[in-house]
Amino acid sequence: MTNAEHNEANDIQKATETWDTININQVRDVSWMAVPGVSEHLASLFGPEGTSVVTCHELLAKRYPSDEHSGLKGLALVCGDMASEKHYFYYPTSPVRFAEVTGYDISSVSLSRVQVDFPFNGVCEDVNQIELKPESFDLVVGSHGLHHIKNIKNLFQQTHKALRSNGLITFTEWIGPEYLQIPLRNRCVTTALLLGLFPVEKRTTHMGKVKGFWLQYDPSEFDPSEACNSRQIMPEYEKYFRPLLKVVYGGILYPALEGLGGNFPEPLTSVEKKKINFLTFLDKSLTELGIIQPLFCTTIGEKRS
Repeated sequence: MTNAEHNEANDIQKATETWDTININQVRDVSWMAVPGVSEHLASLFGPEGTSVVTCHELLAKRYPSDEHSGLKGLALVCGDMASEKHYFYYPTSPVRFAEVTGYDISSVSLSRVQVDFPFNGVCEDVNQIELKPESFDLVVGSHGLHHIKNIKNLFQQTHKALRSNGLITFTEWIGPEYLQIPLRNRCVTTALLLGLFPVEKRTTHMGKVKGFWLQYDPSEFDPSEACNSRQIMPEYEKYFRPLLKVVYGGILYPALEGLGGNFPEPLTSVEKKKINFLTFLDKSLTELGIIQPLFCTTIGEKRS
């Protein structure tokens, strides 16, 4: 084994240990998307079409004949406990139904927690080395997991091969700098907003770190797979797939509110609500103006020929 192969094997082992032992519910409870008003803002970015889940089901219903609506096959990549991904495979008012869903993840512990309303086959495997059968899936889903994949080129090559011609791929992913680092302009704007809008107790994370001049942990403090190749996600994706929908966001909301979800219990005070609304307004406006970089993308795409 070469040094590079040895280091890669160590990184995979560290990532596996992280996701086997992490308290994922605590992570979700304190995340930026747990702050009241943020999820509603993100849903509104999709406009009258509704959420990406609704849009996927509407598109699939149009792209497949009605006699195929109840027998579709799904693929979830780096799926964890399927808490986010499962909604794409079961939407109660949709005519589309999935007869089988396969989920890949490196953590057997995460897969053991999956609770879904459809037939599910969990595969414990390193997705960096994934090999898929041609024309075998109708919907491929990723949710905050693809940025853990270093071999992103192989991932999109394999999903392109495995997706049927009428099928769709959708994912929500970090597309910012590697290891979740915050771009300089985003950092400056976010620091000013945090210091100007929130007292220290509202800026203190569940780990006791005060956000302001400090926004994010150093790369060495994350598991080695965390956003390890994030800058390549969109270029590689767009080589193999044609985006039908693409929404970018999170350039202020993530660095400002990540780790603070527990500090804003519902109902928000009128002042807190105005402050959160102001952050969501600036996140959208400054992204559209090109003043800050978006850090997340939600997209739905189809195969390129």
